[in-house]
Amino acid sequence: MISNLKTLLLLVILSFNYTNSKATSDSLKIERYKKHVISLDYISRHTNNNKYYLSLTSNYCDSIIKIDNENLFAKLKKKKINLTLATCDQNMNHKIELFPFFNGLPNYMGFADDPIEYAYDESIEKLLSTKYIELQNIPIANTNITSVIIRKNCNDEMFEIVNQTIHKNTNHNIIQPTELREILGNDKTESLLNGKLNESMFSILCEKLNLDKIGIFIVDDLDVIEESIWLVQTEFLTYSNLNSYSEPLNSKGFNHDKRHVSFITILLLFLKSILLISALAFFNQNIRQIINNGSSAIKDVIELFLKKLRFVSTFFLIPAITSFFIIYSLSYLMPEPEDHYLEFSAKLWIALLTLGMSLMPTLINLYFVNRMNLDGFHTLKGYRFFANASLYASYFPLFVFYIILFDDYPMYAHLFMVFITLIIGDLLAKSYFNYSSTTQNIALKKASFIGLILGIISLLIFNSIILTGLNISNLLLSFAIILPLNGIYSLSNSFLIKRYKSQIKNSIKFENFQKFPFVDSLINIENDIYNRITSNINDEKLNIMLISGPAGIGKTRSLIESKNRFIKNGWDWYYGDCDEVQGENSPTYEPFLEAFRKLLNIDEFALDRGQKIENSLSKAVQVGSSIVSADSLINEYSKSRDQTLTDLCIEIIEKLETNKKRIIFIMEDIHWIDEESYAFFKSFIKHVNRNKFLRGNMCIILTIRNKVHEQDRGPSYDKLYAELNELNSNSSFGFSINKLLNKKDFKLNDFVKNLSKKNNQFKIQNSSLNEINNLFNQTLDPNDNLGQITPLYIFQVIESWIKDKILIYDPAGYFLSRPIDDSYLPNTENIDSFYHSIIDQYDEKWRRLLESASIIGNKFNADILSQVWSYELLDVLGFLEKAVNDGLLIDVSDEDNIYKFFDKRIVSSIKSYFNNSKNESPNVFSGRRQIVLEYNKRYLQLQSHIIENPHGYHTEEILKVIRRLTSLLYNVKYKEIAEKLILEVVVRLFEKREGEKLAGFSDFIISFDKLKDVNTIVLYLKELVSFSISIPRTLEIKKIVSELKFKEGSVAYDLRLYLLLYVYNKHESINSGIDKTNLRYIGDKVKSQFTGIPQFSIGFLAYKYAVEHKFIKPANNSKDFINNKGEWDEDHALDAVFNDIVEDLEIESDNDYIALDDLRNFYNYVNEKNINYESRIQLHKLKRLCKTENPDKNYINNASIDLYNNIMISGEFELIKSVLIFRLEVLSNLIEDDNIAINLFRDSQHILLRENKHTIQWVELTLEFMNTNSGSIYLKNHLDEAINFFNTTESYLNKIIDFKIYSNLVSIWAASKYSILIETKKHKEAIQHNLKHLERIKSSIGINNQDYINMCIDIAKAYEYFDNGQKSTQYRLEAIKISESQTNTDNAKELAVQYANISHVYRNKLNDSKKALKYALKSLDIKETMVKDKSYGISLYHVGRALEMDNQYVEAISIFKKAFDYFPEDTDRQKFQKLVLELNLGICEFKIDFKLGLKRLTSVLKKIKTKENQSYSTKEILSRIKLAEDLISKK
Repeated sequence: MISNLKTLLLLVILSFNYTNSKATSDSLKIERYKKHVISLDYISRHTNNNKYYLSLTSNYCDSIIKIDNENLFAKLKKKKINLTLATCDQNMNHKIELFPFFNGLPNYMGFADDPIEYAYDESIEKLLSTKYIELQNIPIANTNITSVIIRKNCNDEMFEIVNQTIHKNTNHNIIQPTELREILGNDKTESLLNGKLNESMFSILCEKLNLDKIGIFIVDDLDVIEESIWLVQTEFLTYSNLNSYSEPLNSKGFNHDKRHVSFITILLLFLKSILLISALAFFNQNIRQIINNGSSAIKDVIELFLKKLRFVSTFFLIPAITSFFIIYSLSYLMPEPEDHYLEFSAKLWIALLTLGMSLMPTLINLYFVNRMNLDGFHTLKGYRFFANASLYASYFPLFVFYIILFDDYPMYAHLFMVFITLIIGDLLAKSYFNYSSTTQNIALKKASFIGLILGIISLLIFNSIILTGLNISNLLLSFAIILPLNGIYSLSNSFLIKRYKSQIKNSIKFENFQKFPFVDSLINIENDIYNRITSNINDEKLNIMLISGPAGIGKTRSLIESKNRFIKNGWDWYYGDCDEVQGENSPTYEPFLEAFRKLLNIDEFALDRGQKIENSLSKAVQVGSSIVSADSLINEYSKSRDQTLTDLCIEIIEKLETNKKRIIFIMEDIHWIDEESYAFFKSFIKHVNRNKFLRGNMCIILTIRNKVHEQDRGPSYDKLYAELNELNSNSSFGFSINKLLNKKDFKLNDFVKNLSKKNNQFKIQNSSLNEINNLFNQTLDPNDNLGQITPLYIFQVIESWIKDKILIYDPAGYFLSRPIDDSYLPNTENIDSFYHSIIDQYDEKWRRLLESASIIGNKFNADILSQVWSYELLDVLGFLEKAVNDGLLIDVSDEDNIYKFFDKRIVSSIKSYFNNSKNESPNVFSGRRQIVLEYNKRYLQLQSHIIENPHGYHTEEILKVIRRLTSLLYNVKYKEIAEKLILEVVVRLFEKREGEKLAGFSDFIISFDKLKDVNTIVLYLKELVSFSISIPRTLEIKKIVSELKFKEGSVAYDLRLYLLLYVYNKHESINSGIDKTNLRYIGDKVKSQFTGIPQFSIGFLAYKYAVEHKFIKPANNSKDFINNKGEWDEDHALDAVFNDIVEDLEIESDNDYIALDDLRNFYNYVNEKNINYESRIQLHKLKRLCKTENPDKNYINNASIDLYNNIMISGEFELIKSVLIFRLEVLSNLIEDDNIAINLFRDSQHILLRENKHTIQWVELTLEFMNTNSGSIYLKNHLDEAINFFNTTESYLNKIIDFKIYSNLVSIWAASKYSILIETKKHKEAIQHNLKHLERIKSSIGINNQDYINMCIDIAKAYEYFDNGQKSTQYRLEAIKISESQTNTDNAKELAVQYANISHVYRNKLNDSKKALKYALKSLDIKETMVKDKSYGISLYHVGRALEMDNQYVEAISIFKKAFDYFPEDTDRQKFQKLVLELNLGICEFKIDFKLGLKRLTSVLKKIKTKENQSYSTKEILSRIKLAEDLISKK
């Protein structure tokens, strides 16, 4: 019993001890777990709420709750963690499981040293960099202070490392333990070093070491979690005897131990992966062989496996490494951890990562492996396991990251990943295998493309899923999605193949090489065209680029292919080509009209005007008519042709600039450009280059053959390059001339192979394809004698092989019927034999007809051909239909009997056929076949209406006939016709100031020996009509031409006389060298040969010259040619002749004089034609009347009104402009009615607009008006409008002239600009402008001319605005000196004005009464000899003002009163001028007779100070008014 009680008691004691022990143990665990929770909470917050650490924290909370279900700390922490997880659920670092690793390995993980050491390094570094306010607020590390280091919980080794770290990285004087022991003793030192702070000990240290303050470092191991995560703390504070301890600073550091993840671990994972893939590949590919052989030796199995292992290993390394590289390359795009996963930056990074991480390494791997020539690689199985291995290897970084983070190897995920990458790899491998195979099975290509897209989609889906977590559930989800995608590919592949097989049963031959798609290998459109052009665009220089190469190399096609690239990037595209055969149907400037037709709103039918003419001509022939009026055929295009070349250029340029886009303008085949278009082209470049916007935004591309034949109209490459450089050197703004492409840039190697791949309809079976491809590759040898191999050559050879049954069609592809070698390749010069063989089939008469068609042009009328050759139309149509079937022609279905050639090269082939000696007719002349000459003769018969009456037809119709005539110049009859028409064209173009068109016509006729003399004169006429021609150059041309000798009666002789008469008419001071013999010759021509514009233009100049030089006189000394002074008067003579005022005038029959009847007949002729010539004569007569000493103002005024009314509706801009300018000069200078002049200008200027666009005539009118007296008032009253008009003129002139070259246009522009600057108070700028222009005049035409004089005067006026009398008189005296040296009747009046004006300056600016009086009297002396009109009164006024200034008031009053009689009062300006005279008279009277002066001044001031007179008031006049007011107020 006692024993049992003892046992029971023992059990009770043991039970109590166990319970007590368990309770103690649980309590310790909870405290430890709490510590871990607090530590992990800190760590998670400092790793952007890292999900791994939050989960670990949550696990410890669960452990606490498991021990103590009511533990409040754990529950609250758990709640907080769940809230954090919920809050961060959409953040990137929670969505992407391994997110921290994609930016490099996290810095809080240690892979080499002890984790505690990494933790302390972090803690100490942060602490030392912290600024401490107790130490002057500088970083702790930089403080010079004596400190001690103590520990709370830190082992000896780590404590020593901490000591060394602090000692090394601070300026602190660390007290070592030995020194502490000396001061404090061993016990106290140990106590202090182990963390027991004691003020007395620090006080002793301060005292012994003589310190005010001492620093204290405290280090502490806060926590160690699962022996892998370390959290430590470093603390710093100070102690001083005054303040005791300061507020401490502390810094924590943590580190996660990952030393177990070593290179060996990664290597083993790498090897495991390779073995796994190799095993799968081995069993998949060799399982049947092993089963079938059964008894195979183990050695063979091992060899097979090792072979597969090497195979897979080759595929594995590159993607595994590349994947790491790409992951970290994309880290710069990586979003922040707290970014929402749906933000754009997050989605972009995920998309790039999913593709870059797996697809890019696989493609890079393919690039390298493809070059290793591995046996068995280029098979479907080879591609499959390549894709499997590459894709799997690309995920190698994910497994490495997973092992590092979770310290675990995901074996099942690893295995599952192999199967999923195999499925995706199989899809990509099958697609790539089929896509890259040499086949024309378009269905297979389509299915392959679908497979590649599905494969990429699979990768995107798979990567997006596994990035959220590398686990079995995500892999199963991926598998469930990807497997059906593989099935979709299989089904689509099966469907497309089935449909293709059905289609191939019905396949047909393909022989139309005209419609082949572009072969990309020929040229790299992006780099060789687009990038070269964009990189050469320069803000300051126009970019001109050349493409040269042989015919058929691909110049045109390459540009066409690049078009979409430019259009897509916002460029405007303009394309025009030059035709090899330019028929008479072709409009002038056809390449430009083709390029800019939409821009110019030219309709389609406008370009076919010539065709409509032909149609009409054809019908006329049928009804027996020989003349057809061209007027009925004028359509909208005629409007464009009536524009000057300059206006057309400007219209194009303005519209291009308005679009504000970059521009590509292509001029194709410039070696075929016609002369007129070439002239336009050069003018176009000059105009474009003057436009700042187009210079920096336009590229002009010219294509040209590098070998130009004699029959080519345009320039050779060298000539083109030289002429462009000449244009460049003569331009104020340089442009760049660069090579875009030449023959070497076109890659023809493997052209046939790439051709077969490119077009599924045309396919060649592989064996034949290689043979053909290799043969053409061999011909690319530069030493080969076949010539220049081009795509065109290859097409033509293949076409001929198909025709000759060398290449035979089969649904599976063309194949060679026999072996071929280079003997099957014709020489490039004979390549047209394909078309020659077709032409050989036709009868001789049809071959001749076909050649005629090629001469006409690309498009022709069958009706015309039938009439030229006298064939039945039905027979001709029957032949042409056969030619259509043979692929030579196209029937233009929407136009009756109109056909065109299928291709330009067919025209070339026809020409080469007839150039061949065996086909050429022996009856040739001057190198031209008689057949061509005969055709031209017959054609000209149909144009007799133009030949007989050229004045009734447009210039373009005449040019067409001239082109035909040039082949017949050997015949005197046709040469005379050609000269007649050439005279018509040249005079027309000259009268219209079409210098560029004259240049183009010159380029055309220069190639004909019999027209070289004509060309010489045409070139000089072209210069004379230029806007920028200078007077010295005009004199030089006149001298050269007057010495030229031509055959009398030739067109060159006639044009020489015309040029000399024109020069005299424009510059009457220049002796023309024309004598009576010349005038009689012209008189005969006017009567018998000249017609239309030449008849009047040359005739009028000649008769006008005859009258002015008294080469004409009436019989019996009639007084009809005599003025009231009894002197010969050309104006009276012109009246007698042209107004027919002498009814029965008999003409003296003296051979020395021109018959007056000729003049009468001429006048009657032009009146009947009603072509505004009477108005020209009247204008000339009125201008001469204005220059007489005492012109009849009323007569001139009324006559100019009638003249204005007569010509306003004429539509002839040059005449309207001339009459308007004259009328404005009459109003401004003769009548002096500024209001009417201003109103007339404002109401009439719009008449010179063409379709609301400004013209050169409008520009000249505006500038001329601004330089009149009325123009100066217009500037005052309508300044804004005037500035707007001037800016418009300046903008227009910028497009057509070079301001550096002095010309009449530059002169009137400069004068107008000066007026604008003065009126806008920009006086300094006005002076600089005039000084610059003065130098321009001086360097161009010298100083002895009126332009120089006028500019000196304008400069003087500008200085007067600054009251700089010295400078003003300097330039006025220079002008006077030049004028005095040239004194004659014509400029005496002008000199008198200059004297009067300098008197004004001496009086008002320099206060020099003596010189003022001197020059005023000089002015008056000249005027005394002339008619005493208002100008005489003005000279009297200046004398009176000078006398007044010299205090000679009585004399001044007398002069002023005398002047009164010469000041009219018809207009506002005249009334104001007379009031000014009366004002000055009143001031003088005030000095002599106060009452008389006061009365006059009071009256004058009331009248002069009106609103109407404000625009006339000058600074000096206002000062005189002020003086008068002061005189009155003082009295």
